[in-house]
This record gives sequence, C-alpha cells and structure tokens, in this order.
Amino acid sequence: MCMTASLTGVRAAECFAIVPYRAAHLDSLLLQPAQAYLQPLFKPDYASALESAGAFTACVGARVIGCGGVHTLHPRRGLAWALVAHDAGAHFVAIHRAVARRLAESPLARIEAHVDRDFAAAQRWMRLLGFVNETPGGMRAFTPDGRSCDLYARVREPAPASPVSTHS
Repeated sequence: MCMTASLTGVRAAECFAIVPYRAAHLDSLLLQPAQAYLQPLFKPDYASALESAGAFTACVGARVIGCGGVHTLHPRRGLAWALVAHDAGAHFVAIHRAVARRLAESPLARIEAHVDRDFAAAQRWMRLLGFVNETPGGMRAFTPDGRSCDLYARVREPAPASPVSTHS
C-alpha cells in the first residue's frame, strides 16, 4: 500500500508504489490475457521461492498490478521475469521506469528474458528496455503448453581498459 497518499493528496486507491515481493502478491495477481496460461502453474512453493530472489511488486493502493525481478543464475548472468495484471496499462509507464531503473542498477553483465513469440507488446517492451533478440528463429515448444519463445538478452559490455602509461 502506498504510504505517501496523505502527503500528496492522492487517494491511497490511486497511488502507485513498488514494494518488495511477497508470495501472497502472486496469489492476488490477475494476469493479462497473454500470460493467463501461466496462472495455474503458480504453486505456493514457487511463489515463496521468488521471495528470496530480490523480486518486487507494483501496486496501486492494495491492488497488485505486476510482479517481477531478475533471478541470478551465476555472478554475471540473470534471468528476468515479469507478470503483469490485465488492467495495468494505465500505470505501465511507471512500471517501465521502475524496471528500467532496476536493470540499470543490476551488477549482472548479462540479463536474459524468455518472451512468447506471439506476444508483440512484450517483444516491443524488451527492445525498449535495451534487450536484443538472440534467437530470431525462436525456441520451439518452450512453454508448458508448447508455445515458442524468443531469448532476449541485455549485455553490459565491460568498460574499456584504461591505457597504461609507460612514462615514469
């Protein structure tokens, strides 16, 4: 719930906030149609496991409109995920900015995301976030229901080495 509502004059029911993810958030998230096939897969142990992965939740008042995060696969690589509510559109600019900020702050050199090939809005969002499609041919039969996905990646190139002075 947004704690600044009384300071800004905005009713709490309208206040957008990013909060640490909790398993109960996933239970109350009503997914957008393109992700609705995932809803039956959200078991309590899965929802709880995401709590330790540094995930976050976007909410408007007490209503969850999205959850996401980056699961670290090894010290240089992570897998981004996002689940978005069917009615999050009015707040998507704020969601985008929060995600972009999290990505920019990440110490990971490579962040990947699996994106449904038929979900054009998600593909467009990945590009806006600086991800590149590394599998233009797709990854066939990737999802539990057999859908194909693309592998998007955002790679932070190492900073160039500073020149070594040979003068004393």
